[in-house]
Amino acid sequence: MEANLSEYLKKHLREGHRKTLIEQAARAQNSIYGKVGLRVIKKRTGVLMKSLREGQPVITGQGLEAHLETEYPVYTRMLDMKDKGNHKIYNRPIWGILYKQTLNDMKYEYKDWLRSQVEEFLNQARQ
Repeated sequence: MEANLSEYLKKHLREGHRKTLIEQAARAQNSIYGKVGLRVIKKRTGVLMKSLREGQPVITGQGLEAHLETEYPVYTRMLDMKDKGNHKIYNRPIWGILYKQTLNDMKYEYKDWLRSQVEEFLNQARQ
């Protein structure tokens, strides 16, 4: 049962991370590399977009512990600062998707998941 719980947590973290990267890539494409006013900002090195498109999380932990680690370019946090552009590319997707949406999904779907696990366990015990 503990291994199943660990997989449940990891599945939700992996999906939340994927949604976060998609949202961040869309924000970067629209606000950093797209049209801003009358000027077009050109792509420089492409490191930011590459990390958002190809970012792979490392998810560790077992039982009730799950840790997600991922790599971002160091300057990603600076893109949220008002004097650097206020692109809302880091904090808003992280907090909005991972901390609000993913944690709420885990919280409210957990009851149904646990019910199905107990039913499966009891059916196996009967046989």
